[in-house]
Amino acid sequence: MKLRFLKFKNSIISIHPLFGPRSYGKIKDIVFINDISPPDSMGKIQNIFPDYNIISLSADQHDRLMSEILVKPYIISMISRPQNGSIKTSSYEKYLDLCSISSQESKEILYDTILMNKYTQNVIDEIQGGLDYIKNLIKNG
Repeated sequence: MKLRFLKFKNSIISIHPLFGPRSYGKIKDIVFINDISPPDSMGKIQNIFPDYNIISLSADQHDRLMSEILVKPYIISMISRPQNGSIKTSSYEKYLDLCSISSQESKEILYDTILMNKYTQNVIDEIQGGLDYIKNLIKNG
């Protein structure tokens, strides 16, 4: 998470290469944290990673984004327990792929990403709200 690094403002260059174990070599995005890094840092990052898409975000925008693109999939993966169905559909294959996220990620990174993100509770509330909605549909259906 990047909000914790604001105390180092202008003394470090802060980036988040999106190079997880399943995306390395496929995704060419790097998040540049603009409110932590010195003002002249963007050019340096572009020189180091010339063929990459550099996305400039504040620390808060970064942490919100990570709650959506990392925390949410991690949590859904952790709470899902697939049964080995004898028939596979494309939906089931996608579900199995989602479920495998937590087993293929470093446990330390997975838990740190969830526990240290101040927006994790928002993600949990959103998931819970969706489950409550479905429960009500079933109950009233």
